[in-house]
Amino acid sequence: MSKVLKSAIYISFLILISGASGCPNYFANFANQDTDEARLFRAKMLLNDGLFTEAIDEINLTTADFQILEKVVVVKASALAGRCGLNALTFIQGIDAIGAGAGGRLFPYLLSQFKAADASRVQDCVDAENIVAGINTPDNRTNQQNLLLILIAFAKMGAILNKSADLDDDGIMDPAYDQCIAGGMPDADVDEFIISFSQIKENLTVARAGTNFGLDEVSSMDTAVCTALGICGKFSAADIVAGDRIAMRGAIGTNQDLGLGSCLDTAANCACP
Repeated sequence: MSKVLKSAIYISFLILISGASGCPNYFANFANQDTDEARLFRAKMLLNDGLFTEAIDEINLTTADFQILEKVVVVKASALAGRCGLNALTFIQGIDAIGAGAGGRLFPYLLSQFKAADASRVQDCVDAENIVAGINTPDNRTNQQNLLLILIAFAKMGAILNKSADLDDDGIMDPAYDQCIAGGMPDADVDEFIISFSQIKENLTVARAGTNFGLDEVSSMDTAVCTALGICGKFSAADIVAGDRIAMRGAIGTNQDLGLGSCLDTAANCACP
C-alpha cells in the first residue's frame, strides 16, 4: 500500500473522530455533564484512551434522536471497530509487511494483525461496518467516512481469518488449516468476508476519484477476485449464492495473489467442492 494511501487513511481517521476530544477545558464548560453533547465528548475521550466498551456505553445513554446523528454514529462505529481489534495507527504503519513477512499476500497480513479474534469481535466489526455503510451511499458519504469504512472492512476480514485459521493465536495460519472442511470457515463468515471485500473495492474507488489514490489496491482486488471470480459488488448475505462462497474459499486458500496459502494452487483450482 502506498505511503500516500496510508497517510490519507490515518489522517482522515483522526479528523473524523477528533473535534473537542483533545481539550479538557471544553468538557468543564458543560454545566450538566449528563447532556447528550457531554456524553459524546466523554465517549471521544474514552475512545482515545482505548476504553471502547465504556465509550459505547456513554453513547448508548444519549437520546435516541442524538444517537442517529452522523457525528455520533461515527464515534460509535470507531469504538466498535476498536473492540473488534482495530488499532488504526498500528495497522496502517504495518501494512508494509505485505511483501515482506506476510509473503507478499494480503490475507496472511490481515490474519496476523487481529489476534485473539472470536465471534464477539467479528460481530463488533459487522456492526461497525453496517453503521458507517448506513450513513449514505459512497458518493454521498465524506471521504473520511469512506476511509473509515475501508479500515473497518479490513479489520473484519482480519478478525474472521484469525478466528478461523489461527487457533493457537501466533499470528500465522495453522499448518492443518483447511478452508474447505466443516468448521474451516462457516458460511456466515464467508458471506461477511465477501461483503467487506466489496466494501473495500467500492469505497477505495470512490475515495480516490480523480486521482491515483489507491489505484494499486483497487487493481489487485479487481484482478484477483472481482474479475477472476466475479464476487465483488455484493453487500448483503441475500446477494450471495453458494457458488460465491466456493470461489471465495478458493481465494482465501490459494498461495497466490491474496490468499493464506493453505492450498498450493490457483484460486480457481483451490475452490472447495
